[in-house]
Amino acid sequence: MICFDWFFPESMRILSLKGADVICHSANLVLPFCQDAMVTRCLENHVFAITANRIGMENRGGKTFHVDNHLFQNRKIAFYKELLETYKG
Repeated sequence: MICFDWFFPESMRILSLKGADVICHSANLVLPFCQDAMVTRCLENHVFAITANRIGMENRGGKTFHVDNHLFQNRKIAFYKELLETYKG
């Protein structure tokens, strides 16, 4: 999937129906709810996703933005470990 494809349920559904177990998703997730929406799409379709979001520093109109991915990454790792344990049990 690419960027805003997460918004359309059919994108991930079609991939899962074609046999995908893991969906690779390159993105620029700037809206506050995008990260959680990807988790929802995975749960809806019983698949896993690897999302490559942008990180680093960016200058826009004289303002500097710094995005640190560690907070989201640690939360997702804990979530997926718990999810795997649920399915194993």
